[in-house]
Amino acid sequence: MKDYGKRQITEDAPSPQHLGFRQKTLSPPERGANQTEVRRRNAQPRRSLLSQHQNIGRPQDARANPRHRPLQPARRRLHRRAARAGLAQRTQKNIEIVEFDSDQSHDYRARRPYIRYEKDHFEKPQYPQLKLYAVEDSLDKPFLLLTGAEPDLQWQRFEKAVLTIAQRVKPSLVVLVSAFPMPVPHTRPFPITAHGSRKDLIRGISPWKPSADVHATVTNLLEVLFTENGIDTVGFGVNIPQYISEADLPQGTLTALEHVGMAAHLSLPTENLREAARHVHSQINDQVKQNPEIGRMITTMEENYDENFRTSDIAVPLSRRDAHNVPSRDEIGALFERFLDEQ
Repeated sequence: MKDYGKRQITEDAPSPQHLGFRQKTLSPPERGANQTEVRRRNAQPRRSLLSQHQNIGRPQDARANPRHRPLQPARRRLHRRAARAGLAQRTQKNIEIVEFDSDQSHDYRARRPYIRYEKDHFEKPQYPQLKLYAVEDSLDKPFLLLTGAEPDLQWQRFEKAVLTIAQRVKPSLVVLVSAFPMPVPHTRPFPITAHGSRKDLIRGISPWKPSADVHATVTNLLEVLFTENGIDTVGFGVNIPQYISEADLPQGTLTALEHVGMAAHLSLPTENLREAARHVHSQINDQVKQNPEIGRMITTMEENYDENFRTSDIAVPLSRRDAHNVPSRDEIGALFERFLDEQ
């Protein structure tokens, strides 16, 4: 990776008080290393929400129009290996440049971290993380990747901190990715709901353009904040089958990466994800075959899905089309829970 190496971080003067984080100063890089060492932070009356490197925003750190991409909340870790297989941050050259303080923004009792019980002891706790990486795609084109669990607390401070970073690096485009459950079958391509200020990048992707009041996510609020501050945005919401929406689905990650790559002109790895998606798809099919009632529900979804895309040139949401024939999320969830209990 160009010019990125091991860097020692020390405390420096505090950043603006309204953001509530402290600046970090980088010492000269030691070439050949691939991790960042962080010295123990001194106790402060007001803890830092963001650990930020001082040189973010300088030309050498923002080469060639970097982009950043917030992701959605962490879900239950089913099919964990498959979902992780093709993540750009894990497979591409990268370096961590910002870490948000999850102790301030995460509600541990609402979303408890996982820990492994190994025979007679506990080990390997998995604490939530929210980090910004400098990454290079398969053609060595740099971009920024913001990835991790959505904060539970201090959203406005988090948004201001992210905006400050964006104003320093001056990205040409911010790509936001989300996912939400919809009555769509896993046997069909996952639909995309496209949104953002760059209308040329969302045209023709999603026929559904409703007007509705919905519960906001941090991703939604970041899109508004960036747009209000003159930063171009495009967002892709992956429509996940509601009956498996709590699982980590490589199919959803693959769909998102394909759209991100096209919008941001990035070459992102998908080979491992495609293999994992085929494996998970086969697992789901095997489970469905063992429960005819669930199979009939999915068949109904397939018919509604095909009819919607075959006959509609008008924006008709999948959640409303033939709604009387589509089982509710609770009904499908109850069926799957009963099926799993019987195994």
